[in-house]
Amino acid sequence: MEDPTACATPSYLEKVQCQLPALQLLIQMGWVYLPPEECVRLRDGRLGSAFLEPVLIDFIRRTGRFEFKGQLRPFTENAIQNAVQTLRAFRATGAMQQNEQAYDLLCLGTSVPQTIEGDTKSFMVNYIDWRNPEENTYHCTAELKVERIGQQKHYIPDIVLFVNGIPLVVMECKRSAYLDTHKEPIDLAIQDLADYQAKEGIPQLFLYSQLLLGLARDKAEYGTTGTPRKFWTVWKEPNLDQQIRELLTRPMPETSRELLTGPFADAADAFRDILAQGRAVYEQDRLLFALCRPERLLELVYKFILFDNGEKKIARYQQFFTVQDILKRVAGTPDAGTGAQAGDPRPGGVVWHTQGSGKSLTMVMLAKCLYLESLRDPSMLNPKVILVTDRIDLDDQIEGTLSACGLDPEQARTGEDLVKLL
Repeated sequence: MEDPTACATPSYLEKVQCQLPALQLLIQMGWVYLPPEECVRLRDGRLGSAFLEPVLIDFIRRTGRFEFKGQLRPFTENAIQNAVQTLRAFRATGAMQQNEQAYDLLCLGTSVPQTIEGDTKSFMVNYIDWRNPEENTYHCTAELKVERIGQQKHYIPDIVLFVNGIPLVVMECKRSAYLDTHKEPIDLAIQDLADYQAKEGIPQLFLYSQLLLGLARDKAEYGTTGTPRKFWTVWKEPNLDQQIRELLTRPMPETSRELLTGPFADAADAFRDILAQGRAVYEQDRLLFALCRPERLLELVYKFILFDNGEKKIARYQQFFTVQDILKRVAGTPDAGTGAQAGDPRPGGVVWHTQGSGKSLTMVMLAKCLYLESLRDPSMLNPKVILVTDRIDLDDQIEGTLSACGLDPEQARTGEDLVKLL
């Protein structure tokens, strides 16, 4: 929402019903709370900046290593500064091409030169440790004030999640009902996020964002950067409530002691009363737990985001779990549902889709995941995906989708051509 000079701050009900419950669960899932004023300090007072540079520098200092003559060595301070400058060099315009470039940089890292014993070579600096979630630093904050492009005004997203100081998740919170508008609260939240992404908004924040959430206590939907309203969706996953209840009944950690101060001071007593009585599990809790647990968030971002002809797309829950099940089959993981055991000949399987449900994108996500798995698992060396269709137009369509998503498919035109490719 706009800053207080332009319109009202979040209402009391919005804080109690949506924002504070969301922050409570995030903190219990391992996100360390940063008060708004601390985020201003970590940005050196530059409200136009979108990420927390000191946190990122500390992460690279702590984890960044390169191998030279059989020894692991830390990067020099100059190399670290060069890597950070590469990430912040984008001039935000809201263009999806920039978002794709930033995504590639986050996933692949950047190359920096190092001179050792008179020998100069380039080595990769990673901004996020995708394979070892526990090595990263996780922060959440509320009321992040960000200066709008070309204006002395601000937007203030309700909740932002930072991984190593990089803003990966942006959320907008609404109370469960409004009497002064005919619009649904969830629609208002998603519209606010669309306004923030506009060229005249705060596109510098959304250069790096990968997951966007609209929360309204009893309703919750997600999308990614640039997702049109009609493609925002819910996430369905069974057996989450008990795990969530266990987190909600734990005492709040010491790192959260500042949560009920600052912008939430006026709602502190009411929220303490709710905690004392034991609050229910809301629909927004299920979405937050499903998507924002650190290890799940990193997996979703790293493996299940695609750029398709200038459109950014994130997996729906059906695609996510389908790909997970296929990967288990490929790896020969024991499957209680089929009786298959590790080491048995790999069983096949059937995935049933309706027309227009995203089967081509599911295949692209599977190919991407197989490739990423092959990088860390020698037993999955050079995986091959063979797509067989029964119509030429469908064959062309899938080939086009794979190409548009950055893969390089080979399309066999005849049986003899297929034999050569294999």
